[in-house]
Amino acid sequence: MPFPDHIARVFDAFGIAADTKDVLYDLYIMMGDEVLEVFGDIAENIDSPDTLRPEDCAPIRARVVERYLRRNHQRWAPGLPSPSLYHPRAFEGRVSGAAIPLGDVQPETAGLLEDDQPVPDGILVQGRNAHFGGRQETI
Repeated sequence: MPFPDHIARVFDAFGIAADTKDVLYDLYIMMGDEVLEVFGDIAENIDSPDTLRPEDCAPIRARVVERYLRRNHQRWAPGLPSPSLYHPRAFEGRVSGAAIPLGDVQPETAGLLEDDQPVPDGILVQGRNAHFGGRQETI
């Protein structure tokens, strides 16, 4: 299944290389529309979008997850639910979600933690169909 027509037309108009589109498509399937917003941010800071290569897409996953965490942390601290990172899709054999090392808490991120909240350590994993028999509705 390809990108929606309106997205494919934009990529073609700007001359985005096929291998770069392939990497973007995989990220788009896993993480949703925000991948395209982050890619747009990256593309705005270069001279010509047709020079973008797959390696230029490397920071997309971390930036999408960082945006998601910043947007939803205030809901999680008191235990409130939040929207999913991705849009539900049914693609055979494709994983949806994110798994990233949390790493060191940056000064600007540390301000999101409550005074008595410990600094997280480990890996953030969020996935669809990852457990409970692979049922589509599980996260």
